[in-house]
Amino acid sequence: MRPRRASWRRARPRSWRRWRAPVGSPARSSAKTQASQTSCPMPRCRAPRPGPALHRAGDTMLTRREILGAVGGLALTLANPGPGRAQDSARVSGPAFVGADGSPLKLKGINLGNWLVPEGYFFGFNENANSPRDIEQVAAELLGPDDAKAFWDAYRDVFVAREDIALIARLGFNLVRVPLDHRLFLVDAAQGPVDGPGFALLDRLIAWCRAEGIFVVPDLHCAPGGQTGTNIDNSFAYPFLLKSERSQARAQLFWERMAERYAGEPAILGFDLLNEPVANFLSYDVPDLQSRLTALYGRLAQAVRRHDANRILFMTDRAALRGLRDPNVALTFHLYWTPDVGENWISEPLKFREETGLPLWMGESGENTSQWVAQFRGLLERHDIGWCFWPYKKLFDERAVVTADPPKSWPTIAAYARGPRPSMWAVLKSRPNLDVAASIWSELLAGLQLSRCVLNTGFVDALGLDAGGAAHQLVRKVR
Repeated sequence: MRPRRASWRRARPRSWRRWRAPVGSPARSSAKTQASQTSCPMPRCRAPRPGPALHRAGDTMLTRREILGAVGGLALTLANPGPGRAQDSARVSGPAFVGADGSPLKLKGINLGNWLVPEGYFFGFNENANSPRDIEQVAAELLGPDDAKAFWDAYRDVFVAREDIALIARLGFNLVRVPLDHRLFLVDAAQGPVDGPGFALLDRLIAWCRAEGIFVVPDLHCAPGGQTGTNIDNSFAYPFLLKSERSQARAQLFWERMAERYAGEPAILGFDLLNEPVANFLSYDVPDLQSRLTALYGRLAQAVRRHDANRILFMTDRAALRGLRDPNVALTFHLYWTPDVGENWISEPLKFREETGLPLWMGESGENTSQWVAQFRGLLERHDIGWCFWPYKKLFDERAVVTADPPKSWPTIAAYARGPRPSMWAVLKSRPNLDVAASIWSELLAGLQLSRCVLNTGFVDALGLDAGGAAHQLVRKVR
C-alpha cells in the first residue's frame, strides 16, 4: 500500500469473498474464520502530535481589509438561496445549533476514525507505515494488489456495519463525524473525475444514521495534495493543497459533488470542510499558508453553496469565518494532550464566539484517561459547546467506545510494517510467509465485527452516556 506474488491465491486459506457484503446491506454477522481473543502488546496511543495543542492553524491577525482581500471576493450572500431548503436541515441560530423544528441541539458525537482513513497507530505500526498510503503499501506487499483491494473492501464493510450504528444510538450519541479520503470519492477517468466507491459507503451510512436519528458530519480528512502536512492527511509532509491550483480545484469539485448529492438530506448536520489544515508545528511558510487557507475556505464554501444554500459549514480558520457573509457557518476546534483541563484551553474559541456570535463545535479530542475525558466533556458542556470525541473503535486500546482484539499472530504483521523496507530486496528479506500473512489479515476482519468487540464502559461513562444493558447484546463482552 514492491514485488507481489500470486502464491497466496494458489492455496488460499481464507476467502475474502465471504467478507464482501453488497452495498446496502451490513457485513455478514457470522464467519467461519475465528479471531483470537489474545491481545497484542502494541503501542496503545494515537500517533503523537507535538505537545498539547488547541489546533489554531489559520488564526491570522489580519485587518478587515486584508481579510476581504484574502477571501478574494468569494464572501457569500444568500439573498438568492439555491437548492437545499432550510426547513429540511439543522442550522445555526445565533451562537447555537438548532434542529429543523428550531429546538436547541446538544451535540454529542463520536468520530468514525480509521474506517475510511486508516492510521498507523490503529494497526500498531510506526512511522514506517503511518499514513493511509503507507498502510495500503504494506497490505499490497503481503497480499498482492488484487487481494489487498478485496481486503479493504471487506474491511470497510466490517469496520462500520449496521449494528455499529445501532450501538452508537443506544449509547446516547446523536452524531457521527466521518473522516473521508478524497481518493475514495473522486476517481480519474478518461472523461474526467467520476464518483468513486466512497459515495456508496457514505450513502449506506447516512441511511443507517437517519433510521437511528443520528446526524452525520462528513469531514475531508485527506484533501488532494494534503492540507495538514502529516500522516493524517496522507500528504507528503507538507500541505501542498495550499500551493497547488490543481489540487484546490479538485477539493472544490469534491465538495460540489458532496453538496449536490446530499442537498436537502436531513441526516447531515453539516460539512467539515478541511480537517486540521496547516499542522501547528510547521515553522516555515506559515503566514503565506494561512492567507492561502483563508482564500481556499472561501472557494470551498462557494462550491457547497452552489448546490446547498443552508448546510452548516465547519471551519477552523477564523479569518475566513469573519469574511464570509453566511448565516450557517461555525468554528470547529480540536484539543489533545493537555496537562490539565481548564478554561484557558478553550479561551480563544470562547472569545471568538463572543465577538462574532457564531457557534462553536469541538470536533476531535480524547486519547487520554477517562478522568481527563470526563473533565473536558464537562467543561465543554458548561460552556454550551457541542462535542465529538475520538474514536469509536480501536485495536489494543480501551480509550474508545469499543475495542477489537487483534489476531494473536498480529505482531508478525506489525513487525514487518514497522521495519525498514527501502528496496525490493528488503521486502523479500523481511516479508513473512504469504499464506500465513493472508490468514492473519483474514482473522483481523473477523475480530473487527462488533459481535467480537468489547464495550468500554469507562470511556462511555466519561462521556456522560449510558452504557447500560440495551447495548450489551451487540458486543462480545463489557468491561
